[in-house]
Amino acid sequence: MAATVATADTTDFSVVTTVDNAANASEESNIKPQFYFENGLRKVYPYYFVYSTYTKRRWLGKKLKEVLLDEYRGTTEEALIRDFQLKRITINGEPAAEGHVLDHNEHIQRTVHRHELPVLDAPVDIVHEDSEVLVVNKPPGLPIHPCGRFNRNSLSYLLECEHKRTGLHIVHRLDRMTSGVLIIGKSSQRASTLSGLVRDRAVQKWYLARVEGRFPEAAELGTEDDLISREDDAIVCSGSLGHLSRKLGLQAVLTEAEGGKPSKSLFRRLSYNGRTSLVECQPLTGRTHQLRVHLQYLGFPIANDPLYNSEVWGPEKGRGGSDNFLLSLRTKDFLDDDKDSADVAAKRPRLSDAVCYRLVDRPNPDQRYNCQHWRSDPHCEDCIQIQQNRLYRDPRHNELVLFLHAARYRGPDFDYCAPLPDWADDYFDCSSFV
Repeated sequence: MAATVATADTTDFSVVTTVDNAANASEESNIKPQFYFENGLRKVYPYYFVYSTYTKRRWLGKKLKEVLLDEYRGTTEEALIRDFQLKRITINGEPAAEGHVLDHNEHIQRTVHRHELPVLDAPVDIVHEDSEVLVVNKPPGLPIHPCGRFNRNSLSYLLECEHKRTGLHIVHRLDRMTSGVLIIGKSSQRASTLSGLVRDRAVQKWYLARVEGRFPEAAELGTEDDLISREDDAIVCSGSLGHLSRKLGLQAVLTEAEGGKPSKSLFRRLSYNGRTSLVECQPLTGRTHQLRVHLQYLGFPIANDPLYNSEVWGPEKGRGGSDNFLLSLRTKDFLDDDKDSADVAAKRPRLSDAVCYRLVDRPNPDQRYNCQHWRSDPHCEDCIQIQQNRLYRDPRHNELVLFLHAARYRGPDFDYCAPLPDWADDYFDCSSFV
């Protein structure tokens, strides 16, 4: 059975069907196996699927091609023109013209040849299971749900197709790059109850992070910032968080007037190895990237964080949110990833080939790449790039690992812990990661 995709490369397009039912694509979309494994990575053979949506109010009166360019992240005008010519873009099931002006309640579909990004070939270990709940240790770099450039390389899909677990309901979020405890309900009722506990802050959460520099003890804290305080043996950051760029999912400490929402995190240093500190983190609210942004604000970003540990934020990397560069970030063109400047890209941290996560041993040759299972599309940009040997390189393993781990979730009637990653050991050498 072919898979469906829950979300696409834009929030306004969702995949409601695979292209098994579309013309000239049934053979390719039914290729088995779906995965192959090489260089410690889980990869997906390309396949066809359909993005689908209905006309949004803000699109009324606009030309279809203009809307697709604006809303369909990662596409190009050349690719769209080609898809119009190939009749892969339809309105209400009929081939659409690029100059078509959108009207109310029109059904828009676009068939594409999908190339997913690889993920670590790391196991999804079960840390607890009973009749109502499944708790797993989520590997880093693996999204929970299909999103963006990921569909079959997602935790929910792998649990269903490889572990034969169906009817599961995710209780809480974990960022794609974060590893650790993930609670899953086996029924909607149990998942709703657990989600309510998380929402009502009746669940205590402990994370581990390895941060840059010597994180201070609470007793060493000064009084230089209204958003930073001390609570017993913990340092508290209460900076409100909001979107700096919705398109890129970039967050920052913002005022309420700027769209910031109340946020609070507690931090305690556990150890310091002369270069980095292991810090216990307790998020008391659940904002996106909360711990990463609060650690950045404190001046101790996660050591290998590609987003929030960079001089792109200014000489102090966004400490205190006081850099003038932060203000300019909100308006600069490079927040649009299609207009990323070489100057900014050059400042992004370079990462090496180190590995710090257990990978699956796959001696079976049937699980390796087999050219007979690959079906190219002569009109697909990624396929053309591959044929010209100009496609992106494989990600290095450590580019798929973030030093942030959900170590423990404790509620009124449960207490779940995940095994610690290698980087939580003080003897682990993370110099090749930063």
